[in-house]
Amino acid sequence: MLTRVSQDFPEITKLNSIGQSSEGRDIPYIEIDANPEKKDKPAILITGATHAREMISTSFGVYQMLKLLKKGAVDKVEKYQDLLQ
Repeated sequence: MLTRVSQDFPEITKLNSIGQSSEGRDIPYIEIDANPEKKDKPAILITGATHAREMISTSFGVYQMLKLLKKGAVDKVEKYQDLLQ
């Protein structure tokens, strides 16, 4: 899922890894930055699946990320664009 998002929005997203699981698999995350030249800007951290049996939290995080990207970068809704800047 995150790979597809980074492919769909290559100009403002970057797929990274925060490390590896105990099984040796990468733990991915997406960095969204629509204005990389601007320094000292606030950040938002959305996490999911922190605890066992919390699968809806993963879906919620992906939903919020896609909503931010779609409404801010694609639809150009001002309040979402402000979050990206």
